[in-house]
Parts: sequence; C-alpha cells; structure tokens
Amino acid sequence: MAKINAPVTPPENVELETPFFAVTVPKLVTLTTFTWGFYFLVWAYFNWDKARLTPSHKFGIVTRSLILPLVFNFPLFRKIRRATLEHGSQPLPSPTFLALAFLVLSLFSLWRASWWSLLAFASVFPLAIVQARVNSLHTRLGFDARANGSFTLLNIIACVLGGGYLAFHVAPLLVWLYQVAVWKLRS
Repeated sequence: MAKINAPVTPPENVELETPFFAVTVPKLVTLTTFTWGFYFLVWAYFNWDKARLTPSHKFGIVTRSLILPLVFNFPLFRKIRRATLEHGSQPLPSPTFLALAFLVLSLFSLWRASWWSLLAFASVFPLAIVQARVNSLHTRLGFDARANGSFTLLNIIACVLGGGYLAFHVAPLLVWLYQVAVWKLRS
C-alpha cells in the first residue's frame, strides 16, 4: 500500500524552471518606461542567467546584460527564437530586426532636450514583443505566464521616482509646446 503523504517527484524530462525570465508584458513595459530603461538591464541579466551560458562563451552574464546589453540583444533574441521553434511555440518574428529596432530607438535617449529623445520610450515595444513570445513559450511548457506580474514595493518606489524624473524631463517640452500653440493662436 502506497503512502498517502509520499513526496511527488516530477518525471526527469520535465523542467522545473522557466527557460527564460518570467515577467508579464504590462509589468515589463511599465517598469522599463518608468525606470528610464534600467529595468531592461534587470530583464537582460535574468534572461542571460536563464540562458545558461556554456564555457565556450567569451563574455559572461554581467558583460552581456549590464555592460554591453544593446549589442548582446542580437544573440539573446536569436536564442529565444530557437527555443520557441524547438518547442513548437509561436516563433519570435525577425529577432535581428527587433534587436536593431531596440538599439536604434534606445539611442534616441542620447538626444537630450529634444522631442526626439522621447522616441527612446518606444524601445519598449520590441521588448514587449519578445516577452510576449517568451510567455507563450512558458505557457506551452506548462508554466504560468502570469508569474512575476505583481509589483513589489521596490518596483513601486522605482516607478514613483522614475515617474517624477520623467515629469521633470518632459515638462519643459510640454511648456514649449503650449507656448508655441498660444503663439500660433495669437498670430
């Protein structure tokens, strides 16, 4: 007779953790936007950590995610595409294009005190597409795609501080737009 309280051991072919970083798309978009892209570094770090680099890789996780993250998006996105194809999940469309779009849009942040710098916020869209496919892969593998969807106290503090800085950065541009509109109406 079998024990009722016997521990259940999963079959050997079942993975116990997600192959890539689990986060919901709304949380990724919100934190990346309100932290001015710093959450992207966290996202990249945990994705490379999950990707389990082999000893043949020349650069480690810290280099790939914190020092040169824009460059190493290309191999990360290709790795995610291969994983989605291997498991029959919805494949990531054109990882090279998505990584290039992220790179170009991120570089707009270097253009300070201009409306063009606001285009840097659009860099979150390629990340959202990638994370949506990662979440689809996780669902296909039996993981909860809503894992890591709630905001921690640290997330909320980062959003409040980043939102304040965002308002400080965007306010002069909005004042200028208002002044231009008033000037146009008067003339």
